[in-house]
Amino acid sequence: MVVSDNGTGLTSNALLHAQDGRKVEWHCIAPGNPMQSGFVESFNCRLRDESLNEHLFASLRHARELILAWRADYDNHPPHASLVRVSPTVSRGPKPKHCELENADSIPSRADAMRMSLQNQRPAPGLSGHPGRGGQFASGAVHCLEFTLVRASGSNGPMERFFGSLKNALVHRTRFRARQEPTAELFDCIAMFRNRQRRHSSIGYRTPAQARIDMAAAMAA
Repeated sequence: MVVSDNGTGLTSNALLHAQDGRKVEWHCIAPGNPMQSGFVESFNCRLRDESLNEHLFASLRHARELILAWRADYDNHPPHASLVRVSPTVSRGPKPKHCELENADSIPSRADAMRMSLQNQRPAPGLSGHPGRGGQFASGAVHCLEFTLVRASGSNGPMERFFGSLKNALVHRTRFRARQEPTAELFDCIAMFRNRQRRHSSIGYRTPAQARIDMAAAMAA
């Protein structure tokens, strides 16, 4: 059985004829409920972020070449947390006997990063955080910060998507020899590249820095 959304490309007559000819059962998710096909939606978002939005295609052949190169990289290189931190190609073989556990030393560093962000941005009193349910956000070091942690059951999709993109673009591709190295690399990737240079389709193909300036100007008007 194939599960898809209700897009016109997946409900065309040509596809329906092919479905009937091959005797394939086809199920369309409910309109307006993309999370019924969450794995595919997550993959499509990653494909757009890491390939389609990064290139200008000169021809259909050019697009196919770049997408095939991205597919080969996606299947063979970056480890996936959902596959016990191995690539899809490796996951098809014998399964690893253990998962790579997160180092407990990372907990204080995350509290330091959150503290630095609060000092730099100087938000108004009453700030509420919306983290995941990981142990690093339940630590005493994080609870010492002066803001409220909200553990709602709703989606935290934008942050999860950002972390997934960051891990695949940088963290899973680099071997760091000391804590100072990832600190510098992550700062350069987030503060310099993603915030000031990379244009994002979700904010009108502007950089986050420019979008923030525009938002402040609109609020002041």
